Amino acid sequence: MTEPTAWSEELRASHLAVSRQDLEFREAAKDDPRFLDSKTFEPLLAEIFEYKLQCWPTFLGAAKRAELQAASLGVCEVLRKVPERVFGNDAAAIAKFYKLASPEIAELYLAEPNGIAAGVARGDYIDSVDGFKCLEVNYSPRIGGWEAAPLVAAHMKIPPTAEFVEAAGIRVAYSNTIRLFFAHIIRESLAAGLAADGVLNVVTVREVGHVTGTPSFKAHLRQELAAALAEAGGLEGEFAECYPDELVTMEGSLYLGERRIDAAIEFTEFSRRHVYRAYKANKLMLFNGPIDSILSDKRNLALLSEGLDKGDFTREEKESIRRYVPWTRLVVPGRADFYGEEMAMRDLLLTHREELVLKESQSFGGKGVVIGAFTPEARWREVVESSLARGDSIVQERVESLPYLYQYGEYGAQPNDMIWGPFLFGRTYGGLFLRMQPQAARNVVNLTQAASEGTPFEV
Repeated sequence: MTEPTAWSEELRASHLAVSRQDLEFREAAKDDPRFLDSKTFEPLLAEIFEYKLQCWPTFLGAAKRAELQAASLGVCEVLRKVPERVFGNDAAAIAKFYKLASPEIAELYLAEPNGIAAGVARGDYIDSVDGFKCLEVNYSPRIGGWEAAPLVAAHMKIPPTAEFVEAAGIRVAYSNTIRLFFAHIIRESLAAGLAADGVLNVVTVREVGHVTGTPSFKAHLRQELAAALAEAGGLEGEFAECYPDELVTMEGSLYLGERRIDAAIEFTEFSRRHVYRAYKANKLMLFNGPIDSILSDKRNLALLSEGLDKGDFTREEKESIRRYVPWTRLVVPGRADFYGEEMAMRDLLLTHREELVLKESQSFGGKGVVIGAFTPEARWREVVESSLARGDSIVQERVESLPYLYQYGEYGAQPNDMIWGPFLFGRTYGGLFLRMQPQAARNVVNLTQAASEGTPFEV
């Protein structure tokens, strides 16, 4: 049995910054056996939830949400401009850097419509002593964390949680991420001149061989699309999941059976030709399409960080980079600076191991991420050499999370590191995906390892 952690002033300050209610919840929960016992939260185990859930909710205040929204908008605004600001929209240079097949492919990806302005993004941020810092941006809908509405509903069925909320007089709200996404899809589709007949059908396109969502989650998606269509003025339409080959082209439009498809959410590794052709012909809205391969590349953060000294960005853009992007560099042979200290890249990586994190540019789910402070020196040296040889990695300063208290194990609570994952639909804030992991784990905060998914109550 794990004993509750000592309650420190640092923990108090972290939770107070989230909201007064978040602090009050921890002060009540840390000494209450019902909140410390994991058995209290067994109703959270439902098939609709893909990941292990954190038992305690997070009470997100308006000020903290505004900070997070500003960070997300600031980073994504400059990220979208990387092709222009860094490469001058030079198709040959873009193709070479991102390893595209040809300059013509780069031109095709960047030509309107291209999915940049209306794209789906979710960044990973750490709230540090210096504020929010962006670790990476997933510019793609192929990401987790869409379950805000059912998560909040499930937590409110936990007796002690519901009792605390009622006794404290808290009006719990939340950003319904899926509903907001469907509303965004509807707006963009109508703006593109689609669904003129009042019918707007949406599909998620899955990779062949990949399992589609659970029946309960697909039913939830259908309900949310129906609600979003009703809110948009009484449009009709349906949601479905399919594989690329199930979509056929008729008169330039895509059809699934007899239904015309107006918007497609891609959960595939690359766009199929007939789907992309329909998008480029303005017969379909596509989220996000192959522009993902450019904007999701982790090396973009190095281009942003290095751009502070190169003058490629406007004063406002540099301020966003300076405020939200930690020191990041491409791992390539040559010399590099680290807060005024200049040396060969290999020497920098080896000398400052405990201050640095190495990341492969196209890795996902915490794979390809090595934290120097948690890695033996010999293993770190191996990773450094392989990263330099490949030339497709970045090095980033290690950003430490403020500590947050959450339930842990069969019984107890421990300080956690936390990753804040705000969704952005175009320029619209779309809710929050939280991941937390006990600090004692000393590893990447990832749901495939020791982390759990949190639930934000907006207060």
